[in-house]
Amino acid sequence: MVLMVTSCVGSNLTRAGIGSILINGLVVTNTTEEHVYNFLLMVEKVKEMVSVSPILAKASFTTNFPLRKYKGNRISVTWTHRGRNWESGSLIVKPTKDLVAGKPVAVEIVLGEHGHVSTGMIQTGN
Repeated sequence: MVLMVTSCVGSNLTRAGIGSILINGLVVTNTTEEHVYNFLLMVEKVKEMVSVSPILAKASFTTNFPLRKYKGNRISVTWTHRGRNWESGSLIVKPTKDLVAGKPVAVEIVLGEHGHVSTGMIQTGN
């Protein structure tokens, strides 16, 4: 497994009722029946990235990094699945209302069949 982390989704957004969101990790889940290769997440504004290959079928890749404040920067992801290259286009990972203020979160990227991708945040509690 190859891993290159130069940085990840980070920065500073304050939302009513949530407070400052702190990110300390990334979880990429492959929900398909086959491996995903050449996964690349790019934070568009600052050109920081995370790359990993492969992500096994029905498995997740998880990494932690030092706390960062969330800024709502746009990201894009690319990957290869069943010999075909896929790309997400420009996305913003939106915080959910159920996050506890002051507790770190991991950004979650979920890859599905036919290039489907969804994003979210998972409370890590650390």
